[in-house]
Amino acid sequence: MMKQLSVFAENKKGAINDITKELADANINLYALLTNDSSAFAIVRMIVSDTEKAQEILKKRYLTHLDSVLAVRVSNEVGSLNHLLEDVKECNINIDYLYTTFGWDTSQPIMLIHCEEEEELEISLKNKGYDLM
Repeated sequence: MMKQLSVFAENKKGAINDITKELADANINLYALLTNDSSAFAIVRMIVSDTEKAQEILKKRYLTHLDSVLAVRVSNEVGSLNHLLEDVKECNINIDYLYTTFGWDTSQPIMLIHCEEEEELEISLKNKGYDLM
């Protein structure tokens, strides 16, 4: 499992830029980012090179939360996400949310999955031959 930092920011112009500037100024690399918004606030979920340092910096201005996600490498070909989702469905596990990034060490897609039964899903996917980071 991989640590994910969630930041709750006001939904206004430049909010994401303010967050990424603070990370860049601290020499923290951003590997993946997902935003979900509402009328007043946005949740910015991210995978970064130094999660604890990023949280220390960002919690001075924002509400932050650390949790875990599964990072699953899949092949870069048609149907690979569908195949992964079929295998997750076979496990009878509900995905809360999923987002995609590309490998920071290869060009291979990485699916970041958040669910309540992460340990069970991790074991099942490893048994099916998936490469989890």
